Amino acid sequence: MPIKGINKVKQALNEAREEKERQIGRVIFKGFREVQKPTPVDEGTARANWFLSVGTPSARYDKDKKTPDNIRMPTNIFGSKLYYTNNTPYIGKLVYGGYKLLVKKGTYNKHKKAWEIRSIRGYSKQAPNGWVTQAVDVMLWNLSKL
Repeated sequence: MPIKGINKVKQALNEAREEKERQIGRVIFKGFREVQKPTPVDEGTARANWFLSVGTPSARYDKDKKTPDNIRMPTNIFGSKLYYTNNTPYIGKLVYGGYKLLVKKGTYNKHKKAWEIRSIRGYSKQAPNGWVTQAVDVMLWNLSKL
C-alpha cells in the first residue's frame, strides 16, 4: 500500500538539501575569496592564478594572467572534493615564507625607479604569515556552525 503524501515528503527533503547545499556553498565561496584577496600583488600573477576545481586539483597556470577569474561555485557539492589551487611557481614562498632573512638591496621597482625591500623575516611584507591557513580555519569554523 503506497504511503499518502510521500511525494510532498520527498520534495521537502530535496528542498532542504538544496538549501543546505547553497548555505555551504556560500561559506566555501567566501572562504576561497578570503584566501585570494590577501595574496600579495607585484604584477598580479599569483592572485590571478587561484583556480577552483571539482574532483582533481587544477594544473592550470597562466604566467600572463593578471586579473582573477570570477570564482563560480559548482552545484551539487555534497560528496564532491573541491580543490582551490595555485600553481604559481613562487606561491610556496608567499604562503610559507622562504625569502632571504637579511635583504640588503631588495627588488628594483621600475615604477618608483628605486630599490625596495619587499620581505621581512623571510615573508613578503604584503602576506600575513599563515594567511591561507587562517582563511581555511575561519571557513571550517563557519561550516561547523551550519
